[in-house]
Amino acid sequence: MKNRYLFILFTTLLIINFLLFLPNCSTADDDDFQLFEMDVIIGEGVSGTPIQGTYSYNEGDTVDYSYELLANYRNLSVTLDSEEVEASGTVTITGVHTLRALADPSYDITGNWDLSEEYDDGSSFEVSTTFTGTLDNGTVTDTDGGEGVYTVDEYNRIEFNLEFDNINYEYEGLFDDANIISGSCKKVSDSGTSYGYWSATRIEPTSSIKTKSSSGKKYPKGNKKN
Repeated sequence: MKNRYLFILFTTLLIINFLLFLPNCSTADDDDFQLFEMDVIIGEGVSGTPIQGTYSYNEGDTVDYSYELLANYRNLSVTLDSEEVEASGTVTITGVHTLRALADPSYDITGNWDLSEEYDDGSSFEVSTTFTGTLDNGTVTDTDGGEGVYTVDEYNRIEFNLEFDNINYEYEGLFDDANIISGSCKKVSDSGTSYGYWSATRIEPTSSIKTKSSSGKKYPKGNKKN
C-alpha cells in the first residue's frame, strides 16, 4: 500500500513538472523563430525581385534581391534602410527592414523648343531652339543664329550655350517634365555679364517655330554693333 502511495505521488510530481515546463519551451521556440517584416518599394522604371510588397521573415533569414532599369530610365538607386546598396545582393534579416529601388526618367531634349529668357539688364528674348544629338549631348541652335552644345547628365541636369560673334549665352536647368525645361542663365559680353532666368516648352510637330526675336539676341540692347 505504501509503495502504491509513493508511486502515485511520484507520478503526480512528474506531471506537475511537465506542465510547468511547457510554457518555457513555447517561449524559447517563439524567441528562436521571431518574425520581422520587410517592406519592398519599387519605383517606376525598375524591374526585378522581390516585387513590391510586405514580406515576413525569420530573424537570420537571407533574402536575395536584384533590380535593373527599364528602357528610357536612368540613375537606378537601391537602398536598404536608407543606406545605398548594390543593385543586386543579399539582405540578412536582423529586424524590420525597408528595401527601395527607384529610378529617374530619361527625358529627351532633342527636338524643337520655344525658349523665353529675361535678364537683369532689362533685356528679354523669345526664340525657338533646336537640339540635335542624343539623350546625353549634342548641338543646339536658335532662330537668331546662335550655335552651341548641350549636355544632360544622369540626374537630368541640363547645360547648354548659344554663341554669337560678340556675345555668349550660358544656360543651366532641369526638366519640369518631358515637355517643359527651365533654369538660370547668363549673358556674357565685352560690356559685362548679366544674369537671368529661362524656360522652354517643347514645340509639337504641328506647331510653328518662332521667327527671330524682335530685338535680336545677336546684338541686344547695350551690345549693338557699330
